[in-house]
Amino acid sequence: TTSNPLIPSSVSQKCQAFLTALNSNDQIAQCTAPLLTTVAAFHASSANSYSASSSQVQSALTDLCSAPGCDDALLRSLLGQFNGNCSQELQAANQVVLGSYDALYVLSPLRNAVCTRDESGGFCLDDIAQRSVPAAASSSSTGTNATSSIVASSSAAANFAVLAAETESDYSIPVPAPPSLYIQISSAARRLLRRQCPVVALNEAGVHAFDVPSILPDAQTWSTSNLPFLFLSPNMTSSVLCSSCTKQILAAYVAWESRMPYALGLTNSPLLSGQGDLWTGLGQVCGTGFLQAVTQQAG
Repeated sequence: TTSNPLIPSSVSQKCQAFLTALNSNDQIAQCTAPLLTTVAAFHASSANSYSASSSQVQSALTDLCSAPGCDDALLRSLLGQFNGNCSQELQAANQVVLGSYDALYVLSPLRNAVCTRDESGGFCLDDIAQRSVPAAASSSSTGTNATSSIVASSSAAANFAVLAAETESDYSIPVPAPPSLYIQISSAARRLLRRQCPVVALNEAGVHAFDVPSILPDAQTWSTSNLPFLFLSPNMTSSVLCSSCTKQILAAYVAWESRMPYALGLTNSPLLSGQGDLWTGLGQVCGTGFLQAVTQQAG
């Protein structure tokens, strides 16, 4: 049989068999289709730049969050099988194997975090981008016009572009340049992906999966920018950081990590290793009572 170019030949036969089955899992293909649709809608063109209005982002988030996510029990079962079949490779921190585990692990909490809403019903992601989270019981509109563009460049001189906003603030949000978000995959792997059955299901859902350069997140970019936590950082203003949005975002991860502990411990997660520093920073800025509220909300 022809080897799968997506899977390192150095991994054990048991791990190869599991990863091959995972790559062909119809349930995962179907439940991630809405997410891939959203990614494809905003992926950079050949010009290496992108622009999206707030209304486009709002529409994409609404579509994503109204679609069902991946079944919790399915993900936990697959993660357990992953650890059982590829424990040696995970312990050795094989980049592809560990990256695949991380990508599967964050599916549920990341979707829940992206779909969080503020006290006024708006998406928390939009609030963080605009650096303004509506206060509880407040119906006034004090922010700037929500229709703004986010433009990122892939120039070698700048690894991140800065989100420009018409607001007065003492911090900025790093926006990763599109090419730095994913690990590039080989043309052989791309051809194999085109032949796999789940791709048919994805294309039927309107996903042009091969406009996206890779299936694995670039852990360095995601971790450095705190992307899994929607760019939350202790250097944000307390009005944004110590908000109901932050509680919900972190609670999504705490709840998931309680139900499905990370195989190697979170400090060894390429994507989530920064959670500890974020948690410590939150305690310093917002107080221990805020952290207790996050834990309580997580259940």
